[in-house]
Parts: sequence; structure tokens; C-alpha cells
Amino acid sequence: VRPIDKKLQYQVEKLMRAANSGSRMVAPDVKESEDKDNPLQYKPNPDMIVSKIDQAAQ
Repeated sequence: VRPIDKKLQYQVEKLMRAANSGSRMVAPDVKESEDKDNPLQYKPNPDMIVSKIDQAAQ
């Protein structure tokens, strides 16, 4: 049972190291991607709404 535990422990530590080093490399670019995928950029534009008064005049 011991060799299996050591092997699993090694694999978990290896994955944790890879995740930590990968997150450091990705972190500076995260802000740029958040700006591109900002859900608030899809909000309605009140200036583009046609009022009912304008439609009645036409």
C-alpha cells in the first residue's frame, strides 16, 4: 500500500506545482480577457431606444 500512496502523493504534488506555475503565467493576461468578455459591454444603449412620441409624430 505504501508505494501506491507515495506515487499518488507525487502525482498530486506535481499537479499542484503545475497549477501554481500556470496560474502565475496566466494572471497578467486575465485582466485583458476580463475586459474583452465584460458582460456589461452588452448592456442596452438608452440613446438607441425609439420613444413612442417619435413614432406617433412620423
